[in-house]
Amino acid sequence: DGKSGVNELVDILLEAYREEKLSNPKLHVRYNKLFPEKTYNTLIEMIIEGNSSMVIISDENMLCAYDRIGMPREKSITYLPLGCYECIVPNYEDARICSAWINLAKGVELAITGGRDLLHGDIMFGRTDTAPQTFDEFYAIYRHYLLEFINFCKENVRLQESVSHENYAAPLLSLTHDDCMKNGTDFFNRGMDIHNSSLKCCAIGSAVDSLLAVRKLVYEQKRLTLPELAKLLENNWQGAEELRTEIRKDRCKWGNGNREADALAADIYKFCGDNIIGTPNGYGGIYRLGADSVDNAERFGGNSGATADGRLAGEPLSKNMRPVNGMEFAGITGFIRSMLAVDQGLFIDGAPLDFMLHPSAVSGEKGKYILGRIIESYFKSGGLMIQGNVVSAETLEKAVADPDSYRNLQIRVCGWNEYFVNMKPEIQKDFIERAKGLEG
Repeated sequence: DGKSGVNELVDILLEAYREEKLSNPKLHVRYNKLFPEKTYNTLIEMIIEGNSSMVIISDENMLCAYDRIGMPREKSITYLPLGCYECIVPNYEDARICSAWINLAKGVELAITGGRDLLHGDIMFGRTDTAPQTFDEFYAIYRHYLLEFINFCKENVRLQESVSHENYAAPLLSLTHDDCMKNGTDFFNRGMDIHNSSLKCCAIGSAVDSLLAVRKLVYEQKRLTLPELAKLLENNWQGAEELRTEIRKDRCKWGNGNREADALAADIYKFCGDNIIGTPNGYGGIYRLGADSVDNAERFGGNSGATADGRLAGEPLSKNMRPVNGMEFAGITGFIRSMLAVDQGLFIDGAPLDFMLHPSAVSGEKGKYILGRIIESYFKSGGLMIQGNVVSAETLEKAVADPDSYRNLQIRVCGWNEYFVNMKPEIQKDFIERAKGLEG
């Protein structure tokens, strides 16, 4: 009914969760203007203490996002996050969350090489001009590859969905849904009245920073031709370490409130939204859009050559909508400005502001007040969802050296928390590098 559903039992459960230092089950919080202050303060304290297995979602902004795809408000008011962040209207909407992911940075690689995959040498989606005369022409080629990726994924999802009921019939699940019972049809065979699909477009930080590097080096300063840059990337920056260091130190990066970077990110996601959101999925529904990466930052990075932002071949790409590790120069306020430059109403399938803060930034009652007001301000300005970690690089490094003393140290990874000492070394390294970057 538009009011908060928080009651005494919720507060008891939160306190138990907090006391036991649990990392699972993960918590989803629907926040609105009537959310009880006491419970909200408990959530803020938990995040600061490291018990951060939660994402906080703006009710108002999520409902407005549902309005844009034509979902009746009397239905959307009951939405729930189903996976990490992906919202559905239960017992009404089959959303096929996470149907496919698109690597936004890969399109920059192909635009530089004219369509050639740097790691494997394959030509993807045909050849394109390897020497466009202006950045606008280069950017048009990048958007060409994005559209190819989008159409490729949509067609493959359509083919999968056309046979999904044959391979994944779900009679028990279908019995729990009124629409399936009413229609006499399996959940995966158009049993629900609404059957949408969702695509993810991730690695925006790596994509934007690479585009900015191309524009500066090739088209503004004219220090390299595009073929010369392609050769450097093919050689994994060998012999060009000074130039790579210069690019890495350039502060015109996504996630810092920089207008150039933010304008590119906003345009990329508008382009993705225009070609995904509301388009038919071949299943009688439409496509929705998300921007989180889950663990694809590592998987996609492992299948991507060196990038123009100075990243080496095989290294992880940027996670979720985060800046590239080490490129977060303006703190959480800069990150918020960048996030709000992108239309958050595009992302029913998830797009968290994934922050990391040093404990000194939110210490004491003043720190708790500041973090609480930051989250509220983000939502009032159009932000959709937020999560984060309060931890120092020093603590993370100590946990690597002495895991037995840090068994309860948690990290919000994507849509879930994990005990830091249980993570793979490469994942631990990723979080340490981000923490060090924030600390300068």
